[in-house]
Amino acid sequence: MRAIILNATSRAEWPAAEYNRPVAVGVHLVSQKVCTEKPVAAVTPRVMHQDGETYGYVHLVERHNVDAGWNVVASNDAIGLDPASVPREMTLQRFCLERPLQGFGLRDADVSHGVEPVSLSEGCTSGYRNTILIDLTPMREAPR
Repeated sequence: MRAIILNATSRAEWPAAEYNRPVAVGVHLVSQKVCTEKPVAAVTPRVMHQDGETYGYVHLVERHNVDAGWNVVASNDAIGLDPASVPREMTLQRFCLERPLQGFGLRDADVSHGVEPVSLSEGCTSGYRNTILIDLTPMREAPR
């Protein structure tokens, strides 16, 4: 975990005014679990969005017996759209995280992002897609 966080912080490009500020680091584990009774799992929000943090990173921990789960990075014009229906002209990248620790990062204000649901692979009784989300935001002084 330490290596993932250090990698994320080393890739962030900070404006000079924020370079020496402490950084708030958020770490979240997201697990999308599926089974025969619930063969599709989605994350929230289910639409293209921004998180409000300065930088966001997503790393796959593991996926097992699931299909789909396509990540979409698009222009801000796509905010509010279903990731599966983002028009090609708004789409900057569309990809599926397949290997452990494969991931991506983005400067939140520059783009929108979302992920399509995962579904249970044919012939399987259960599955999951686990990801780690890391967000970085410079801390600001409280008003006096």
